[in-house]
Amino acid sequence: MLVPAEDGKSITPADLEAMTPKKRKELERVEAKLQDEVKAGLGRIRDRERDTHEKVQELNSRTALFAVEYLIKELKAKYGGLDQVITHLESVQQDIVTNIDQIRLRDTDSKGPSSQLSAPNFLQRYDVNVVVDNSTRDSAPVIVENHPSYHNLIGRIEHEVFMGASRTDFTMIRPGALHRANGGYLILPARDVLLSPYT
Repeated sequence: MLVPAEDGKSITPADLEAMTPKKRKELERVEAKLQDEVKAGLGRIRDRERDTHEKVQELNSRTALFAVEYLIKELKAKYGGLDQVITHLESVQQDIVTNIDQIRLRDTDSKGPSSQLSAPNFLQRYDVNVVVDNSTRDSAPVIVENHPSYHNLIGRIEHEVFMGASRTDFTMIRPGALHRANGGYLILPARDVLLSPYT
């Protein structure tokens, strides 16, 4: 904001009225010139701020890539023959680099219980929910389900109550007998299956 001044003291509206038309015109000319200079200066400041922001973002991305690249490289070497796992690891690496600001600021955003409810942990998106793990089996699974209810066969999605509200996510998916028997055998008491309408 530009304010006319004389000898370091701002000029009051009454003083402006008392000025000669010539002096007032000169003051308006100087004000218009200074306004143009201020606009140009603000434009340069905005350009510099944008350039600085882009450079900081680039530095953050390079730092994030430096931090995670060797970890991802180790996992890629470990799972070299599995193309889907390699693709997933590459997308996780790219996502971390893209969202590094949210990851860095995740602690400062959680100030209380209400913010935890509205904004769950950002890093949870990188969790893996292993629904069924048959890696220790030497043969096809044989599952006997004596209580073939809908949830026991199909599985379920659990919920947690937090401050009176119910919430869930992909880590709360629980397997059913059909998942556990995938690639093997599922033994059911036929009478119980027929008596349960949803089964």
